[in-house]
Amino acid sequence: MNNKPFQVFVDDNFHYMDEDYREPDGEYDTLEEAIAVCRGLTEASLEDLYIPGLTAAELVARYQTFGLDPWIMSAQGGVPFSAWKYVEQVAPDFITKHQTYETDSPDPSRHQPV
Repeated sequence: MNNKPFQVFVDDNFHYMDEDYREPDGEYDTLEEAIAVCRGLTEASLEDLYIPGLTAAELVARYQTFGLDPWIMSAQGGVPFSAWKYVEQVAPDFITKHQTYETDSPDPSRHQPV
C-alpha cells in the first residue's frame, strides 16, 4: 500500500509494454522529488548506453531501444514527465559534454614513463 502520493516505476524499453520487466523504484512526497529521481535514472541510463562517437540522434535511438524508462504514478492522474521527451531534450548537450571531455582528456597512450 502506497503511503506517499507519487510512485516511481521503471520499465525496460527493450521489453516495451511488458509489465513483467517493470520495477518499483520508490514513493515520494512531492512531484518535484519524483521528477528528479526519474531524471537521474534516465541520465544514468544514458551514461550506460553512451559510446564515444555517437550522435545525439543515435543516442536517443539506443535509449529508446535499450534504456530504462522511469515514469510516475499519482492518484491525481497524469504526471508531466516523459523520459523519452527528456532524452530528446538532453541528448545534444549530453553528447557535447562527452565529446568535450574526450577531447580534453589526456590520451593514456601518449604518457611516457619518467
